Amino acid sequence: MIAFSTLFGSFVGAGLAFLSNRYFDHVEQKRANLAAGNMAISILSKQYGDFVIFRAHLQAEATTKNKYPDWLQISPSFLSFSEWLVIDMKSLTFILNQGKRELFARLLDVQARYEDLRRLMEINNEACVARDDAIMQAGLAEADPITEQYRFEAAVNATLKAKLTSANAALRHRAKNEFFNYQTTGQELRGLMISLYRVTEVMTFTAMGAKKELVNEPWRLDHDES
Repeated sequence: MIAFSTLFGSFVGAGLAFLSNRYFDHVEQKRANLAAGNMAISILSKQYGDFVIFRAHLQAEATTKNKYPDWLQISPSFLSFSEWLVIDMKSLTFILNQGKRELFARLLDVQARYEDLRRLMEINNEACVARDDAIMQAGLAEADPITEQYRFEAAVNATLKAKLTSANAALRHRAKNEFFNYQTTGQELRGLMISLYRVTEVMTFTAMGAKKELVNEPWRLDHDES
């Protein structure tokens, strides 16, 4: 009887230890998911802020230079689109466990588009520098591109002008059409996190680094880039 009691006590003790470990693992996983979700919101907020600033700068410059040929409208950009600003998708697999496959896919898409925009800006910057060098070599650094348009046209070769025109159109398209991708994805991710945790534990989604008036600024360029 004593042996049975001892054996039974051992089983109960082992069971309780197993349950305790499972609960500890659950708590730790929940903490890890919260940290991963907050980190994703933070990175997405910075990407969104970068995009809002890029969008505002592009629109302001294109509006100011709207009488110029399209290959002359955009200057090299010195905005920082960091290659290290990457959402860790592996840490967000708990989103799939919540049945949010579309949200997970949109996060992947937003990340890919951010990286692609960074590369597109690098291509545009390279082309702009080559254009500006050609204009300077032609002695047109202080000339008016409108009154001296024929000289500007002659100073820059056709291949470079075509590259600049293509980059201008691509950047305008991205600025016009991707604004709500960031908004809706960030808001849905935060909404999911709030459904799983206390609202005070979840980071706020915002256009980090961008002035509020830039976020609310409407798209005014009259090109139809859709």
